[in-house]
Amino acid sequence: MDTTLSVNEVTTNRENIKERLVGIIKGKVVILGIGNDLRGDDGFGSLLAKQLKGRVKGAVFDGGRAPENYIGKIIREKPDTILMVDALNMGGRPGEIVIRKPERLREADFSTHHLSLPLLASMMKSDTKADIFVIGVQPNRIELGEGLSSQVERALERLKETLEEILS
Repeated sequence: MDTTLSVNEVTTNRENIKERLVGIIKGKVVILGIGNDLRGDDGFGSLLAKQLKGRVKGAVFDGGRAPENYIGKIIREKPDTILMVDALNMGGRPGEIVIRKPERLREADFSTHHLSLPLLASMMKSDTKADIFVIGVQPNRIELGEGLSSQVERALERLKETLEEILS
């Protein structure tokens, strides 16, 4: 399942993203936030994980710049669904959100992390049999410096609200 939502759709119609997430989330959920919060919008996944921790049912991990360090912990959770959340340069509009199976990511869907998302997913898949999805946001800027752009901040807020509602 591939889904693309623009920040405007997320901002004005949160039901679109909710409907798509409800359709893919099954059983025990693990959320893995990925990103470097010192590089602007690249911190999207990491910041989302920090904001969701303790607020949703399921395990939430802030994988930061080294999400591979959490593979063992994720496997021990025995999840049915894993959501990897990251900033992906997909050539879209800043704040645009996509939901993709990791194997459907293109080489052009640039992530700033050492281990590719498809490889990370395959390492978890072999030991969990979970359904794994990447929720990506198109960054506006990833230069050194703290803080998200306004477009990515709005996308983060809507995604956070939606996941809190679905996983409460």
